[in-house]
Amino acid sequence: MAEADRAKAEKALRDQQREFSRKGGEFQDDLSTRKNEEIGKVQRYLLEEIRTYSSAQGFDLVLGEGVFYNKPQLDITAQVLEVLKTKPATLPSAPKPAAAPAKPPGAK
Repeated sequence: MAEADRAKAEKALRDQQREFSRKGGEFQDDLSTRKNEEIGKVQRYLLEEIRTYSSAQGFDLVLGEGVFYNKPQLDITAQVLEVLKTKPATLPSAPKPAAAPAKPPGAK
């Protein structure tokens, strides 16, 4: 194989490898998006079922990785927001870290 033909074949191979990698990345992105969509559907379905069951059973609160269900009487959001309205609009400064304790005499 002539040097020019070899160089041309190597370039074509590199181009195909780049294209393959690009398509692989696109496939992974599409797969991830689709997976997240399906997981979201399942999560929404389960959350609605938990809420329906919890309400029917008379539960006050159901916890998991967050609140799955709560009776409206347990929601204190409005009260907290009212208290926050009376506070300054800026956050207080962070407390300064405590100084390191002094070493006792003779300590290494």
